[in-house]
Amino acid sequence: EPEVAFHNLTGILNGECVAAQPSGAGWRCLQTEVSAPYLQTPLFAMQSRFDINQLSYSPCHSIPVSNETYGGCVNQYGANLTESIKRWLTHAPNDGHHGAFIDGCSRHCQHAVAAGPTADGTTNLHALEDWWRATNSQALLWEQRGAFPCASCCQPLPK
Repeated sequence: EPEVAFHNLTGILNGECVAAQPSGAGWRCLQTEVSAPYLQTPLFAMQSRFDINQLSYSPCHSIPVSNETYGGCVNQYGANLTESIKRWLTHAPNDGHHGAFIDGCSRHCQHAVAAGPTADGTTNLHALEDWWRATNSQALLWEQRGAFPCASCCQPLPK
C-alpha cells in the first residue's frame, strides 16, 4: 500500500473498510464505491463520468486520444462509473440518504463547485442544496446526459 503510506492516509481510512479488504489492499477504501457501504455520515458526490485523472488510470489510458476507439472506451468507462455510483446509492447504509451529481464534463476538479454543469436544468450546487434539504431518506441522483466528448455538458464560466 505505497500510496497510503506515501500520503500518510492511514488515519483517514475507515478501519472497518480496511479490515474487510484483502491483505495489502486497504488502499481500495480510497474509492467511494468501496468505502461508501461503511459510511455513517450522509455523502453527496459530485463526479464527472469522464474524470481526466481517473481516466489516466483506466484501460483507456493506453489508447492514443487520436485513435477512433478512444471515445468508445471513455464512454464505456463513464457508463461503468455511473452504474457503480447508482449501486452504492442504492445499497449504502444511513437509511440511504446519500446523493450524487454526475456530469459529462471532461474534468477532474474544475467546475465541481462552480455554476457549470446542469442535469435537467439543475446545477450541481442546486442539486446539493435539494439533497441537503430533502426530508425523505431516499437516495437522490442527478445525472447529466451526454457522450464523450460532450461539448454542451460544460460551458466556460463567465469572466
